[in-house]
Amino acid sequence: MTVFQELLVYDGCQLEQRVAKNEEDFKEVSETIRKELERFDQQKADDFKSTVANYLQCMMSYQQKVNFTPGMMTICWKKNNNNNNRFL
Repeated sequence: MTVFQELLVYDGCQLEQRVAKNEEDFKEVSETIRKELERFDQQKADDFKSTVANYLQCMMSYQQKVNFTPGMMTICWKKNNNNNNRFL
């Protein structure tokens, strides 16, 4: 085997090692990205759930403060009936 052939074999081995290392790095990066996307999706769902819960809590609190009864709604309707049949 000539020196040139030995260099080619040596370079070939180095290239195979680099390819294997790059494949491992790619798999690791892909797995990290997948985990981050899953975490992001879960965080987004949790944030949405929290926002909706807060909104509903505010609406319930407001409704308790207003506390309309069916009789009050009828009075409001009759009082405003002379003004274009709109509800107050």
